[in-house]
Amino acid sequence: IGWIALNDPEGVFEATKVAQSIKQSLDITPDPSTIIQAALPAILEKADKSFFAKKNKILKHNVDLVCDRLKDIPCVSCPKKPESCTYLLTKLELSLMDNIKDDTDFCMKLAREENLLFLPGEALGLKNWMRITIGVEAHMLEDALERLKGFCTRHTKKTETDTDSLQALKLSDNNVEI
Repeated sequence: IGWIALNDPEGVFEATKVAQSIKQSLDITPDPSTIIQAALPAILEKADKSFFAKKNKILKHNVDLVCDRLKDIPCVSCPKKPESCTYLLTKLELSLMDNIKDDTDFCMKLAREENLLFLPGEALGLKNWMRITIGVEAHMLEDALERLKGFCTRHTKKTETDTDSLQALKLSDNNVEI
C-alpha cells in the first residue's frame, strides 16, 4: 500500500535506469483488500441510503462536467463516457504534441508546469492514457481542467495554418490590411 514519487530534474534516475527498475517492480491493483470486502456488507446495510444518493448525484455531475470540458481540450479525449466511477480514463493524442514522449512524460511536465497531478496510464498498463480522479468538488475539477487546457494548448504542435492564422490575427489587431 502506498505511492512512489521520484523527483529527478537532472534525469539521474532515468539515466541510471533506477526509474525503469522501479516501474518494472510495481504491483498495482485496484482491488479492495480482503478486510474491506468482509466489512462492506455490514457498512452498506447500516449506512443511510440518502448518503449514497447524494454521492452518486455528485459523481454523475462530475462525469458530465469533465466529459463536456474535455471536448475543448486539445489532445485529450474520453472515448467512452462512464456510467459510474470515481475516475475517468482519458486517451492522450501525443502525436499532436511537441516534446511529449509518453504518458509519464506528459504527467510529469503537467505536474511541473501546472501543479496538477494525474496518474499516467502506464501505471495501469495503458500506454498513452491517463487517469483523472473525479471524486472531488466540482470547482476543483473546473480549476484542474482549465490548467489542463492551458498545458495542452501550449504543447500542441503548431501547424502552418495555425501560424498563418495567428499572424493574420496579429496583423488585423494592428490595423494592417492583408
